[in-house]
Amino acid sequence: MFFTLEDPNAKIKGSRDPLGAQPIWTAFGRHVVTNLTTQSNSARGFTILLLGRYLADRAIEDGRISRDLALDAFLRFEQIGAYVRHVAHDVGGDIRGIERVRSKAEEHSGLVPIRADSEGLILGDQKVNGLWGLFSVPARVSCLIPDGAVGLTSETTEFIEREYLPILQPIIERLSRLVAENGQFDTGAPDAMFSALSQVLSETFTDEEQRFYGEYLRDGLHVKKARTGSQQTFRELLVHNTRLDEWTDREEILALRDEARSVDAELAIRLDRIGRIEAVLAPSMSLFDFMLTRNRRELDELAEELAERWGDSVPNIDAEKNQDLLDDVGSIWSVAVGGCFDRVQRGLSGGSYRQGLSALLEWHKTVMNSRGGASWVQVGEDGKLDVRYRGAEQELPSGDDLPELWRNGYFIDSLKAITRQLGDTA
Repeated sequence: MFFTLEDPNAKIKGSRDPLGAQPIWTAFGRHVVTNLTTQSNSARGFTILLLGRYLADRAIEDGRISRDLALDAFLRFEQIGAYVRHVAHDVGGDIRGIERVRSKAEEHSGLVPIRADSEGLILGDQKVNGLWGLFSVPARVSCLIPDGAVGLTSETTEFIEREYLPILQPIIERLSRLVAENGQFDTGAPDAMFSALSQVLSETFTDEEQRFYGEYLRDGLHVKKARTGSQQTFRELLVHNTRLDEWTDREEILALRDEARSVDAELAIRLDRIGRIEAVLAPSMSLFDFMLTRNRRELDELAEELAERWGDSVPNIDAEKNQDLLDDVGSIWSVAVGGCFDRVQRGLSGGSYRQGLSALLEWHKTVMNSRGGASWVQVGEDGKLDVRYRGAEQELPSGDDLPELWRNGYFIDSLKAITRQLGDTA
């Protein structure tokens, strides 16, 4: 199997993800989108990341800060970039920490604090939940930055100095000082620094930016061990066969698979496997969520309820064809989880819902045991469900919704977003 990075958003937080589905869809998604994560879906977010590291490096070289203060310098520039994008371009949800950015801009009448402490931070934990924590790994995998907390690749440095430095040169001293030291940034009046950064962080991209970000981020042409040109081919299929401003769904994946067969057989296989794994994961995840709302119910009762709502079987699951998926599921988790997965899919596809429910509970128990945690739900000695972690009240998807049920992203929507922002049409 091919792995390049784990999506920070797909890491297990505490005991979330009760079926361990995230590592599974992450692994399958990596075969079609090699470098992006669910959170790294802003091209301008990468601009701020790269410029922040460049300015931190410059401050170190100029003796303004020590190497161990590079993160503080980066956080300050991330704040500056967020205020510029909010005030100059009103991009709203594309900014991490937008609520604090809005409130601070209003509270301080445009003269906002730029600080590496609680007074300046735009997120509760800006290091973890901001660009440093969420964009650094995909930037590193894309070969835009090296390992470590400081530095850029030579290609990235050359790009910044060629594309952005001529615009920033008249205000670079002021900007460097603000990045190196706590201070204030004026967003409420005509200001040369604000104007220069507004130009650099424009919502439109220059030809050179489209080339650079397209090559490194959108098409992943420099990702090590990736199949050369596969992501570029996939992106071209997305452009010509989908709406880039809409979420990916089952119908779209199958259409892309069919289109890929004539241009990239391996990509077609990977898309087919995504369609088949999601046909099991999506109803399994919905069913487990439903079980958490059915405390003190017997499995036979739930099986009858499923049969009434879902009919004779869950569509799109071919348990025999899916045998090739079991080794992957087993290698991601364990042979035991692979066996549970198989029993669940056979139960759901054959209408043996009690079998599917029982196997689903075993799947959950096996995953939780591997984490050293306790099951959220189990069958008690009285034969009834004993729910230890009650879920939010919700209904099962209807039988009409089952054929198109889709819950996981496989990083495709991030690739769509980057492609759309770069203004690409081919």
